[in-house]
Amino acid sequence: MRILALDVAKGVGILLVVFGHVWRGAFDAGLAISQGMYRLIDNAIYAFHMPLFFFLSALLFVSALRRPVGALMINRVIRLLWPMVIWTWIFFGTKVVVGDLQNTPTSLSDFPVIPLPPYAHFWFLWALFLIQIALILLLQPLSAAHLRSTGFRLAMGGAALALGFAMPWVELPSALFGAAVHHLPFFLGGLACAGLVGLRPPLWVAPVALIAAVVLIGRAAVPYPPLPLTMVILLLLWLAITAVCAAAGDRPGAALAGLALLGGLSMPIYLAHTIFSAGLREVLIVAGVTNLPIHLVATMAVGIIGPIILYHAAARLRLTRVLGF
Repeated sequence: MRILALDVAKGVGILLVVFGHVWRGAFDAGLAISQGMYRLIDNAIYAFHMPLFFFLSALLFVSALRRPVGALMINRVIRLLWPMVIWTWIFFGTKVVVGDLQNTPTSLSDFPVIPLPPYAHFWFLWALFLIQIALILLLQPLSAAHLRSTGFRLAMGGAALALGFAMPWVELPSALFGAAVHHLPFFLGGLACAGLVGLRPPLWVAPVALIAAVVLIGRAAVPYPPLPLTMVILLLLWLAITAVCAAAGDRPGAALAGLALLGGLSMPIYLAHTIFSAGLREVLIVAGVTNLPIHLVATMAVGIIGPIILYHAAARLRLTRVLGF
């Protein structure tokens, strides 16, 4: 059974992921974006949108721990590690074929047979894989009652805050493990908030929480914002989304239904969006189109629609598992 608020939150997150890469790609291509505007929007998006996915990934993680350790490990390899591998190969193969018609040309000698350290946006899958494997080994022996207890959630919340405050001193400068260490507090924060999945706050909570989140995002729009500040932003966004979804009940409007649809397809969109959006950007530039709004709207749209079409084509051909969807 799908949870509307969770899918909507993932939908919001994946829109931010696509726009973040579209924004960076437009700037790197030399389109008309001032340094100040670029940094402001880039910092605001990257202050919380990837932490949001670690937070959301943890909300139902305890339920998965009912399965045997071996089955869980295999499941994580299939759902996280394999998509990272196959799409790194596809991504690099596409870049080799395109050649000089891109912001950062790639040659065949750069092709990663073993895609570690993770390349480009696929770092997220590797970091999430490491975090989940470590926590499976650590938490799976605990009883279901213990994992759902208030004490456990308080312990996870305390650990998240402690790591968040300590992160400036415990950052790991490693291409293999650094991202997992940096984002672990957000996953632990999600474990602490797992009891809020069924929360149904009144509708007035939504605008209050959203305004507070936007104000704090403005404060966090700097390189390397404090992790505890980001955690507060995530909690406020979750409260706003759950309040709206609770008010919608069993009849979500078109906007919520659309976001939920994108959330349900967030994996194929995440994996494939850069190929579509970057490809269209280069076509537009070759055609002499350098208008920034046109680039942003067109590449954003194709970055969403292209992977969705690809997913449905793969489903028709029964290739979704092969492609990591």
